[in-house]
Amino acid sequence: EADSRNARTGVRVKLAYSARKGHGRKPTLKQGSGMFVGIDVSKDFLDVATREGELDPFRVCRDEAGLDELVQRLLSAGPKVKLVVLEATGGFERDVAAVLASAKIPVAVVNPKRVRDFAKGTGEL
Repeated sequence: EADSRNARTGVRVKLAYSARKGHGRKPTLKQGSGMFVGIDVSKDFLDVATREGELDPFRVCRDEAGLDELVQRLLSAGPKVKLVVLEATGGFERDVAAVLASAKIPVAVVNPKRVRDFAKGTGEL
């Protein structure tokens, strides 16, 4: 009985390890499957760029009219937006994230230190 319990536990541990490492998964990102957008948020402006260059980089004001323009440009873009990423910038990102979320555009607010540490870890910096 004890052996069968350990055997089951061993399988669970192995499966959990495989899932964490991504073993056995197929890549889910395909060319043309969606658009990833990065927004640099400042006090007055939003600088917008896409991962694969689906849209030319553009800048909008960080006011109501600019946020409306941002939403319209993202919704009218050819490929569907998979995710918009904003760095947390002292609260300036809150209204942007709220407007995007209310327009049903997936958005993530990330910690700038973690982004920088990730870039260093991958050799980008």
